[in-house]
Amino acid sequence: MTKIELLSEIWRIKGLAEQEYGPQHPITKKLGDMHTDAQALLQEKTGKP
Repeated sequence: MTKIELLSEIWRIKGLAEQEYGPQHPITKKLGDMHTDAQALLQEKTGKP
């Protein structure tokens, strides 16, 4: 799985969680945090802003 695929998959699952549980549910929020964290780590590794 590439880095972009990983980010896309997290975002896709977050969308499904939003549909099922709503945007304020802890699972949905955690998936959003995971996406943000993964994006930051990837940017840190590649040196891209």
